Amino acid sequence: INPGNSGGPLLNLKGEVIGINTAIITTSGSNAGIGFAVPADQLTLVVDRMIREDRILGGVRPDRGWLGITVVTQKGSNSTIFGKNWVTGVEKGSPAEEAGIRSIRILDNGARLEWGDAVVNVGGNDVANYEELQAQLVERVKGEQVALTLENAEGG
Repeated sequence: INPGNSGGPLLNLKGEVIGINTAIITTSGSNAGIGFAVPADQLTLVVDRMIREDRILGGVRPDRGWLGITVVTQKGSNSTIFGKNWVTGVEKGSPAEEAGIRSIRILDNGARLEWGDAVVNVGGNDVANYEELQAQLVERVKGEQVALTLENAEGG
């Protein structure tokens, strides 16, 4: 065990995880000494809980929520159209498609634009730009239901 490897996996000769390295006692300050690890079977409950609750601080969550939309935020002074997260795409089979969220469509070979929905609120929090929308969605986990407020080009 090298200093700084705490938290890393302890593997057997077959490459199986048998523990998590925690510390080393060394008299010389090198990586020669007695290593300590938490056995893998003692970690199962903790790891299962972390995956189930989908909360890992300081790391990537393995089961992040997914809405299935792409958006563009229009900037400008017209409050009806600008300052909103307009949906530009809805993925097939996504929660967004299931909810009936509509994207902007270009019709008549580009001659006409049909406004779809804009996401203006997530879980009770207004989202006026992409950063605010992303900040609200990144906290969600798979299977969590969240209320979205949508508006169309007429403000409804």
